[in-house]
Amino acid sequence: MTLSTLAYFICVCGAATLCFHRSHLLNLLIALETIMLGLVLAVLSSLYSSNFYMALSLLVLGACEASLGLALLVSLLRSQGKESMNLMKTNPW
Repeated sequence: MTLSTLAYFICVCGAATLCFHRSHLLNLLIALETIMLGLVLAVLSSLYSSNFYMALSLLVLGACEASLGLALLVSLLRSQGKESMNLMKTNPW
């Protein structure tokens, strides 16, 4: 199995997790991080040694995504006491 095949497999597994396990916010964040890991591996496997700026920018975006997700999770836990996605599905009308 090549590195690019593994990267695409990781992205598909992350997307499947994102679709099927949507009950908790932490599950969604882990699935998004899995997809970002797959994208970084795909970029690294396609670039080899030419230019790593694209991979570096993807890593920076992944770190920003993780920090924003953690901040959202902490604020939700402080306000509601739970991290279930059912709390976010309430209709404000």
